[in-house]
Amino acid sequence: MTHTHEQIRALCDAATDGEWHVTKKKSRVVCNSIGKQVAKCPLITKGFNGSDIPEQEAEANARFIAASRQIIPQLLDEVERLEGALEAIAMQENNQSVIRIKQIAQQALGQKT
Repeated sequence: MTHTHEQIRALCDAATDGEWHVTKKKSRVVCNSIGKQVAKCPLITKGFNGSDIPEQEAEANARFIAASRQIIPQLLDEVERLEGALEAIAMQENNQSVIRIKQIAQQALGQKT
């Protein structure tokens, strides 16, 4: 499933605010900065195929979820910055070679030109 930048930003904006961290309880609980639980990764749980998910993997899942709250908006900001830079170059130069470079970059990023 592919999401647009706007859809990803909307998902981030709708999520519980603040920096998230992982607690060290019986299951790995992801909480925001005021201790509100936002996700839970049990240490022993069944995967979709019925096999157990090891404790180390559950811990890694919890750390990934917690870090994603800060990382995804940062990545979106960087993408927007780079897109703005490409647009500024194209507007400044306004010649065919720069326009072609922008099209190639957009294709590489999987965007419509």
